[in-house]
Amino acid sequence: MAVFACASASGSPGVTTTVLALACEWPRPVVVVEADPTAGSAILAGFFRGVVEPTGGLVELMVAQRQDQLAERLPSVLLPIPDSPVKVLPGIQTRAQASGLESVWSPLLTALRDLDDTGTDVLVDAGRLPWTDSLNPLVLGADVMLLVAGSNLPVVAKTRALATDFADQRPSGIGLLIIGPNRPYGIGEVAKALGLPAVGRIEWDARAAAVYSQGDAPPRHAERSAFQASIRATGEAIRAFADSARRPASPSLSIGGVR
Repeated sequence: MAVFACASASGSPGVTTTVLALACEWPRPVVVVEADPTAGSAILAGFFRGVVEPTGGLVELMVAQRQDQLAERLPSVLLPIPDSPVKVLPGIQTRAQASGLESVWSPLLTALRDLDDTGTDVLVDAGRLPWTDSLNPLVLGADVMLLVAGSNLPVVAKTRALATDFADQRPSGIGLLIIGPNRPYGIGEVAKALGLPAVGRIEWDARAAAVYSQGDAPPRHAERSAFQASIRATGEAIRAFADSARRPASPSLSIGGVR
């Protein structure tokens, strides 16, 4: 089992959409954790179109942690996505609930790692992170930390500050997912500016992305779309990156054909 965390700087596109799309194409059972501290479940409001009631999610786990029962309660608060091996841990619903998150992150990471017996991976949607003195333990403890960034100058500039902050706190296992390369800068240019390896690329397709962000019906021929192909390729590259992060670095390593 591996824990993958995705986050972006303010103004960067598509963390939740990317995480959910990756999860729906993942070859193993996967839990998506909504760890965005800004509140309001984007998956419940978007992908589920607001018609599914939350199970309690992180809010219920806050209560369970005070009773030292977080691990036991975790399976019951996971929301399954029908006809898929994906389950979602819904995030907080109001900003007032954010103050209770600090007590949850470390025991939650331990409980998620214990899912190893079921062959389950974890994708953490950490949302848009501001500059901070310390990252939460769920993000810091992930096997791989992926910064999601667009390819325009304002986004790259904001992501550079966040990348520096991350590098100070975890020196390895950090990579980039680039959304909409060549709009206008290429993958190599963005990776060089941020000083991080480009692990994957997601092709820009607002209509295809709306399936995950808005709960829209899949467009015709979605299986053959460049967006869907890039999601599958990026998933493979992320898993390869996780494997490489566990081994000594090689100067000739190329992840998923992305340099």
